[in-house]
Amino acid sequence: MANTFYCLNICATIVPIMIKDQLSQFIKYLLASNEIYGPVQKGSVLEVEKIAQPTELALNGQLTHHSWKKVFLPACEKLFDYKGSSLSEAINDYPQQVAFGLTTFDLKALNLFNHVYEKDPYYQRRKCKTLLIGQSVAPEQDARTFKVFTEKLEEDILEHLEFDIFFEQRGDSFRVMTGSEEGQRVLADFGYDDYEHIQFAGPTKEEGLSARTLAIKDQLKNHHDPKIWEKLGKKCIECGKCTVACPTCYCFRLDDEAVLTEGEGKRTRCWDSCFYREFSQVAGGHQFLTDTAQRIHYWYYHKFVRIPEQYGLPGCVGCGRCTRACPVGIDINETLAKIVNSDPVGAL
Repeated sequence: MANTFYCLNICATIVPIMIKDQLSQFIKYLLASNEIYGPVQKGSVLEVEKIAQPTELALNGQLTHHSWKKVFLPACEKLFDYKGSSLSEAINDYPQQVAFGLTTFDLKALNLFNHVYEKDPYYQRRKCKTLLIGQSVAPEQDARTFKVFTEKLEEDILEHLEFDIFFEQRGDSFRVMTGSEEGQRVLADFGYDDYEHIQFAGPTKEEGLSARTLAIKDQLKNHHDPKIWEKLGKKCIECGKCTVACPTCYCFRLDDEAVLTEGEGKRTRCWDSCFYREFSQVAGGHQFLTDTAQRIHYWYYHKFVRIPEQYGLPGCVGCGRCTRACPVGIDINETLAKIVNSDPVGAL
């Protein structure tokens, strides 16, 4: 029977630990029946890639350059083929897969995706066939992230994240936690029962959105300052790299592609970006967002006003990927500080 601890506090005396050799064997075990995606070192950049052997995984607690959203919502995916009035969906073709090494930033982003795509059968089917395995964030001294993490994992964060298994690095070993019955079952089938269990308490804390998020929301909604956006509009080149790197950007377009046979074709769903000029264009050629300043303001307003109001969650998890990806050096942390006239580093 698994060693299960529902009270995670300072008085705990036994910490379940998995050594590196065991972890390697566990990954091999998962590879036998799953596709595994995880952080892989590609030159100087850490990216989410499909792996073939355990040694490819870089489980160092660092953020990948791009987010994990492609594992759950591919950049471009076929939804169905059509022939006349009949449809043939691709929804049953999804393989069993493992997302191995998501950080707490990425798990927070999934909280939002789970709400946005709650009734989307394609996302839900893929998510049901995905085992979520998280890892603790390495001590981060980069000001481009909003929160500075210490080596000690904050358990109250994990209580508000959905995952199956979570590894907190302790030197050359890993503290093991489960967040679901599926995670417990997988570890039991592997023959491992030395773990703690963390009960999911919902995606938000009792007090709701943080004071900083509420302050940003209030300023953007009720105290619009056009000078901020005019200045950023002169700097931004509308490349959309920030939206590609961002783990919470979920906008897409639908494309119907006909084939030579009459009445046949397919529908695909592909990522889109509010920074692209055609994004806000409607029939007749009218555009709702006519210049760069409006587009970048729209992006911030969506993340810090509309998403919190609609889902009760922040539209930004504070990972800083957008700042790293921006070729002209726009820093979201500095922009938010100007909006609320405060310290540029703070928890969202």
